Amino acid sequence: MTDKEYQRYMDEISEVQNQNLMNLNEKNFIKKVSLLTPQSYGNKIEKWINKQIKSKMVMAKHNRGDLNLKGKYIEVKSSIITKSNPFLNMVQIRLYQDLDYYLCCAFDVRDIRNYKSYFFLLTHDQMEEEMDVLTSTPAHGTKESVKDHNNIELRYSLLANSNSKVFKRWISKYQQESFSDIITKING
Repeated sequence: MTDKEYQRYMDEISEVQNQNLMNLNEKNFIKKVSLLTPQSYGNKIEKWINKQIKSKMVMAKHNRGDLNLKGKYIEVKSSIITKSNPFLNMVQIRLYQDLDYYLCCAFDVRDIRNYKSYFFLLTHDQMEEEMDVLTSTPAHGTKESVKDHNNIELRYSLLANSNSKVFKRWISKYQQESFSDIITKING
């Protein structure tokens, strides 16, 4: 990479951080935010999903997830799947929070010409069961160091691969094909 190419790349990242991307279609939105770190793109994706499902943002101090759709509280977990990161990383799963749903989103850009997104919607009870079945680990510290804590944040990395039995099961059991499917499922 030449210095000029590097500078152009860094300028693009800076532009993405400051742009309003909310009106882009999904693929173009993800192409833009994929230039950012997961910490940066996670918040942008959360706000973009909020707009798509016409929900309300939940303030962190309420400790009830990220979004509220007609009285239902939703925690959003998202990952951009790349050649160097083939996982839907679900970090800081707070099963102690009073939530109704977890919306876990994977945006697969490994081959941008064949872009694919996955939206998995789990109830709180389903996520609790999955974290047990999948042997999740503490997001911070070790199982031993947090054994006496009540509010443990968990993590699990789901391999987004068609050969993965767990991924196939999640597609079969939890996948929603569209935002309108998500809204319908949440509204019951």
